[in-house]
Amino acid sequence: MNGKRELATQLPLPISFCCLDLESDFLEYSTRVLNVFNEGYVITSPRRLRKGSFLSLRLRIPTDDYDGTYWEHRSIGRVLAVESGRDGEVGYKVELEASLPS
Repeated sequence: MNGKRELATQLPLPISFCCLDLESDFLEYSTRVLNVFNEGYVITSPRRLRKGSFLSLRLRIPTDDYDGTYWEHRSIGRVLAVESGRDGEVGYKVELEASLPS
C-alpha cells in the first residue's frame, strides 16, 4: 500500500443526501449506491425523488484498513431518471454536477 489507504469499493456503498428543491423538507437521508457510472451513481431513496431534482450528496467509502475510517466525497447531483431494480426496488440515476470541499 506504500503508506496510502486503499478504498474498499464493494457495492452497495453508504451515501446520504439532502434534496435541494424549494418544496423539500431539507432533511438528510441515509441510503446506498446500487451502481456507479462515469458521471454519477444509481441510489435508492426512502423518499420519492423527481427527475430534475438537485441533491447535495455525501458518499462515504470505507478504507481497507478495517478501522472504521472512511474516505468522504461531497458533491451536487441532479436526478436524471427513475429506474426499476431486479427486485422491484426503485433506483434514481444521479449525475454529478459539481464536487464540494470535504
